[in-house]
Amino acid sequence: MTEKMRYKKDIHELTLNEGEFDETTALGTNQKGKLVNSTGDFIGLGWEEEEDILITNQDFPNDGVFGGSWGRYIQSNIVVDSRELATKDGNRYAYVIKRAPDITSTSTWGGVSLFPPAALQRLSNHKFRFSFDYRGYSGGYTMDVYQNYSIGWGNFGINLPTPWSNGIGSFDTDWEWENYSYEFTVQDVYLNAIAGHFDWDANTQYVSSGYYGVRYNGDLYRHNSGQPAPTLGVDPATEYASGNGAYSVKWVGGAAPGYFNVYNNIKIGFTYQGQNARGTHVHIDNITLTDITNSETWKYDLTDGTWRAENLTEDGLDILAKGTSFVAIARSDNANLDVFAVGGNRFLSINGTTVYDTSGRGLRLTVFNSSGSIISDTTYDTHGVGADRDSLATALAGIASTNYWTITSFDAIGTEANYDSNPNLRNKLVSMGSKMWNTNESVYLWSVNASQTRNTYAAVGKGQNLIKEDGANGLDSTYKRKGVIQTRIS
Repeated sequence: MTEKMRYKKDIHELTLNEGEFDETTALGTNQKGKLVNSTGDFIGLGWEEEEDILITNQDFPNDGVFGGSWGRYIQSNIVVDSRELATKDGNRYAYVIKRAPDITSTSTWGGVSLFPPAALQRLSNHKFRFSFDYRGYSGGYTMDVYQNYSIGWGNFGINLPTPWSNGIGSFDTDWEWENYSYEFTVQDVYLNAIAGHFDWDANTQYVSSGYYGVRYNGDLYRHNSGQPAPTLGVDPATEYASGNGAYSVKWVGGAAPGYFNVYNNIKIGFTYQGQNARGTHVHIDNITLTDITNSETWKYDLTDGTWRAENLTEDGLDILAKGTSFVAIARSDNANLDVFAVGGNRFLSINGTTVYDTSGRGLRLTVFNSSGSIISDTTYDTHGVGADRDSLATALAGIASTNYWTITSFDAIGTEANYDSNPNLRNKLVSMGSKMWNTNESVYLWSVNASQTRNTYAAVGKGQNLIKEDGANGLDSTYKRKGVIQTRIS
């Protein structure tokens, strides 16, 4: 790619050595584009970025060069997009799959559609591991995970096989992250599969019922159930050309081994299912594909829809921080109660060792060094004591650039009015990069209800920079949850 496009930073000049820019349609505001390395052409991707969200107008973007792109399949009663707050680690975006509460099963089918790197799809006898992190609530149903030529009707009516299928049973992770992992081996029987049931025989009367394929002169013809029965003695090429409806599709060369790449597409999602009062709400992040045979790992990058080689490292600190609030309403499938449990103790562990699992109203700041040793650990009653808000702001300002820190909530942290009259803490967190404390952001903690004090919050940072934050307003009926961060920092 770099041989076909040059950018000279000092003079701000972009030069294409091959190909041409697509001038037929201008890129929209904040829309992305990319250079296709097979042609050198620069094309729009149909993506747009808004605050905290990446939007795509493409459902099946697969250019066959990069091994795929941002993929989804959606119907009218399911949402599949990607958001910053859905991420587990340091990724810019992660997938969100949502279905509204209390709806019928109509048009609720959809999910994530991934195209593995083209170079990996047909490596005979190679063993792979497909994995991702997920959290949320599946609505009481299994989340499908499988690989096939295409999502949905993957057999194409001609008996295409599914190499593997291994879904996740009904789950409610209480907003903590869990990991999915499945290993499979690319098999020759699938790589060299010849689709279709029959080699055409002039003396065989094929029936009208059922879906099947007929092979003739190297091509494949599909018959759909309920279509007219093929005419005895008339070859498929002639009958297809006649347009009498006996065959619905002709695949030129489709009878050749390996024509249909059944390792083409990986699906993560749901089928037609009625929803209870909690609906479905799932985050998916850190999608990886590992060639175990060659000890190579690729990670899916949502920002440009590509798979990137991943160098795994064990360096750093594993952090689990949970911020809660005191809401004395039991978790339930009743939409008027908690969608996710937000109560319980605040919690912090570093490299698997529990630092605390306890209570204490307000926000708790813990500062530690690169080896995980605690430097300071203090709880500030930001709900009831104005001076504690100032003290926490001062403590944050004093954190050295080499040290790490976490903040977790418990019970109540204060109302918007508290921070309007005493803004030092809010201003400090915003200066460190917080969006949840920024009044101008859509994810502002008090945007749903300014007087709500029982908001959940968790954050992790280094020095004067916030790395990640999570939480919700206590009255948020859509995104209400604990503030949970599970990540590795280095």
